[in-house]
Order: sequence, then C-alpha cells, then structure tokens
Amino acid sequence: MKGIQVHRYIVVAILTWLAVTPVSALEPIGKPGWSGYVSLGMGFGGVKTNLLDSVSGFDVALGKDRIKDLGSPSTENLVLPMFAAEVGYTFSNGKTRFFLGNDFRDYVQFDRSTVFALRHDFKGFGTMQLAYLSTPLANTEVYADPYQTDAKREGTDFNEDGLRLTWDRIFGTGFELKVSVTEADLDRERSGQALELSAEDQALLDRNGDILNAELGYLFNVGGRHFLRPSIVYIDRDLDGEAMATDGILFELSHVYSQPEGGLRVVSKASYGQQDSDTINPIFGRKLEGDRYSLASTVYFGGAFGWKNWVPNAGFFYAKADPEIEFYESELWGLSAGVFRRF
Repeated sequence: MKGIQVHRYIVVAILTWLAVTPVSALEPIGKPGWSGYVSLGMGFGGVKTNLLDSVSGFDVALGKDRIKDLGSPSTENLVLPMFAAEVGYTFSNGKTRFFLGNDFRDYVQFDRSTVFALRHDFKGFGTMQLAYLSTPLANTEVYADPYQTDAKREGTDFNEDGLRLTWDRIFGTGFELKVSVTEADLDRERSGQALELSAEDQALLDRNGDILNAELGYLFNVGGRHFLRPSIVYIDRDLDGEAMATDGILFELSHVYSQPEGGLRVVSKASYGQQDSDTINPIFGRKLEGDRYSLASTVYFGGAFGWKNWVPNAGFFYAKADPEIEFYESELWGLSAGVFRRF
C-alpha cells in the first residue's frame, strides 16, 4: 500500500499510535449543539527510514542526516508527543454536523489526518461525509535528495492534502465506502542530484504526484460486545516519477471489544498489503515492489482510578514496509500511554 511509497506509509504509522475510540464507522450525528473530544499522551519506540528527516510539527528527528551507503537504514530511538482533538456543531435537525479536527473513525483506522468535514444523515440511504484532509500538526520533512552519501542531507517539507468522500451504512447495511484523492507535494525535490544522474533518470525519482485511495468495508456485530470490520483498499500512487509510482491492494481487519457501562474497551487493527511498480529504478536496477504489514492495539481503562471524565489508555504499534530494494525498507514500533475525554 501507502514496495512501496515508504515515506508516506511510515509517516502515517508514526502519527497513529494512539487509537482512542471504538468506532469503526462514522459516529452517529448526536444531539444538537457543540461537542468534541481531546486526547493527550506520549509515545516511545524506534523507527527505521532512509527517507524521513523529521516530524516538523513536533520537532522530532527520524532519520540520519548522514549515511555511508545506499543500504538498509539503521534504527533510531523515537519519543513523540501525542495530541488530537475535535470540535464540531450539530444542527437542530439532528441530521447535519460539521467539525474540525481528527475524525473519531480515523482513530480506529489509525489515521491522524486533520479534517474539516460536513456530515449528513440521509436515513435509509446512509450517512454521507465530505472532508478536506490535511496534516498541519504533523508536517513531515523528508530528505530533498535521500540518495546523497558522505555529506549532510538537507530536509524539505512534505505535505499531502486532498478530499475524501465517505458513504457509511449504505442503504441501512453495514457497508462503508471511502474514496480519497490527495496531492503529494515536496517543497524541494532533488532526488538523484548527488549521484549526478541524467535529467531523465532524476525525473523517474520524482516523489510529487497524486494518490487515490478507495476502500470498501463491512461492520459486523458479533455477540453484542465484539465488532469486526474487514476491508479492502485499492491504492494508486500516480507520482510524477514513474519509478516511484505504485499501485496495489491492502487488506485490513479491525476488532473492537467493549464492556458495558463504559468499562474496559480494546481496539485492534491488522493489515497486510502489496504494491507493484511498472518502471525500473535507475539507481538500483530493480522495481519498487514489496509487502507491508502492521499490527496495533489500544486498551481503554474506563472508570480507572475513579475518574469520571478522563479515560486512561495504553497501546502498542508495529509496522513494516519490506520492499525488494533494501534502501526503501522502513519499520516502526512503539508503546504509548495517554488520556482521553469527550465533551
């Protein structure tokens, strides 16, 4: 998914340790008026990447500024503050809501995109949501020329913004369809310059471009307290550099266990996917192809310590991209702890 365009995959993974809600589909519209949530925490772990410089929003270093060769990356320790929030307003009809922040449903999907969204319940037709996606708190710096060796590599801003349309509870069923179109934009793309590649070969490594994600999932209620949501995702990374462009399929399975009356709650997700490329990489003489997989879980301790408003939680996250070209390998593991509150 998202051999793999590894830098996007590991960016998403880094920002999605702390799942804070058991909802797999769109949240119900809710009562009229203002509402939202806030989540605070810390994450600790390790990261392997040759492409990422830092998470500039939190001033957290990820990769090494200097590398000796174009082999597999080394592991760096990682300490990352966790913050997320949402505030929204539901109109008096109880069917329409707009909000700004981190969508509840995205937490279970382990996606930390910030959205500005409008949601409407069409009764038997289903719930529709249109959202603008951005990452203002997590702007990531990648290396302008990641292939530069024996010299300091300079970072450059990487952003991915776009739109997402969600159709949930389709005709009253458990089906959900999500389609997003985003644009990957590097402030300075210099890939291959240090190796003195030709202009044609440098163009093959361009990481700017468009990304399409289309996901179909179904929510099952198993025995009242267990919810399962399998889904299949098609990803087309139509990047300007043909050697970096990939497409493929990702399979995901989310599980939620919830005790009654706000007690213990466990949210978990596993994924596996593959992506392929049609063009040989001009540096490594092979195509950017391979597997990616991840496993994550967060436990809610509702009612712990006698707290009525704040819910402590703890979790773990592991993700790996394993392409055939070792330079593009990436890996993230982490433990997290935090607190969550609705209002």
